[in-house]
Amino acid sequence: MDSNLTSVLAIWGAALSTLTFLLQIAKWRRERPRIAAEVETYDVPAGGGIRFAIRNRGDKPTTIEEVTLLTYQPGVIGFLGVKHTEEPLSGVHRRTAKLPAVVGPGEIWRGEAPFSGGRRGDAAEKLSLIQAGSLFYKIRCAHSSRLKLGKVRLDTSDNPFRA
Repeated sequence: MDSNLTSVLAIWGAALSTLTFLLQIAKWRRERPRIAAEVETYDVPAGGGIRFAIRNRGDKPTTIEEVTLLTYQPGVIGFLGVKHTEEPLSGVHRRTAKLPAVVGPGEIWRGEAPFSGGRRGDAAEKLSLIQAGSLFYKIRCAHSSRLKLGKVRLDTSDNPFRA
């Protein structure tokens, strides 16, 4: 009879510790910083530029270290990740994109890259790259070695980050 009770208690202990372990993993995943980015053009007819809104959806703060605009080589070489141009915003647009920036839970960091400045041509060239789906952004944060990548989009009226 003691061996049956011991077996039941051992199974109960193993099940309880496994459940606790899984709950701790779920809690850790939920509490870490998670960023969502909205990168689009603004005021295109009047010169304008590219607007960045980066939200921390997690429960812990993070630091946005760098935001970069980039284009890839055409063809298969570009598909493999070979870059054509890179434009780091904190180096080129210091006044409108102040980086690094600490973003707390639920906060939004906003920055801009006017078409008038930068290394990648004039407004018409950047706009044609955006319309062709060839201008990308890359965001590097302190909480992860993984980069947040995406395409720069044309201005949309249903932007969830617009204040």
